Amino acid sequence: MAHRSWSPLACDRFFLLVKNNWYNNTIIYRVAPTRSYKGGKIVQFGVSNDSAANYAWRNAPIKDEPVIHRREWGSVCFARDSINSRSTDIAICLANGITLDTINYKGVVGFPTFAIVINGNEVLQSMNGEYGNDIVDLPDDSLFLGRNFFDRRFPGLDRIISAAVIKSWRLGKEN
Repeated sequence: MAHRSWSPLACDRFFLLVKNNWYNNTIIYRVAPTRSYKGGKIVQFGVSNDSAANYAWRNAPIKDEPVIHRREWGSVCFARDSINSRSTDIAICLANGITLDTINYKGVVGFPTFAIVINGNEVLQSMNGEYGNDIVDLPDDSLFLGRNFFDRRFPGLDRIISAAVIKSWRLGKEN
């Protein structure tokens, strides 16, 4: 469930991406320990099979926002690599990660949560983690080669079949 009051820019970006089918048939390329704090684990996805679209979104990131909601198991945030770098990649926390709320990672404090997983925790627990951080250790450009590259090099990755907005509220209301 998304909460716009926690991170309005992230929530708006996620809504736009889901409404435009960005996450349909996307691979889950990372189920691994976090690098930014010891004891963390995340599920990460958000790369399209269209490399031109990946580059376009990468060059249109959203600004950083403060952490409003305390991170917990199932917290959803945009992944980031530096200042104002959030674009399409989503990370779901598979550990209580309070440290991610206050960590200064590459010049930005915290990873702001914009949603929380309320159903399907057992699905998150069962994701294929055999490749760990191998994919994020590849050169940056590999993440923009698309699904076919991943299917050849990393067979067996899980994928999201489709994502949909099932309920929305008017601006100014919670959620």
